[in-house]
Amino acid sequence: MPKGHRLVIQHVTGELSFSGSTLQSIVAHLNGDNGSHFLTPVVPNVNSSFNSFFDQPVLSYVEAGDPPSFEALVFGSSTATFSGPQQANLTGYLLDCTSAPCVPIAH
Repeated sequence: MPKGHRLVIQHVTGELSFSGSTLQSIVAHLNGDNGSHFLTPVVPNVNSSFNSFFDQPVLSYVEAGDPPSFEALVFGSSTATFSGPQQANLTGYLLDCTSAPCVPIAH
């Protein structure tokens, strides 16, 4: 991200691929400068390989030099593991804070 800009993330979509036993839950969240945004993945109750999808609006801000981070955690199964492609797509826009100062982010 260019210096003097702020990334505004408005939407997160993605796919998480698993193999193994039945999962109790998946927790996914996006971390930005204004905190964490918990996402709601769709979790099928199966005992083999499967994909979990999410598609959710968010409002997250990230300053130049601080990349956003995405994390997914699996709970309730000792044998379920991530497999195949894991992806999250972030959409939004850049604010130019050099032409007009950006308002400080409230934490």
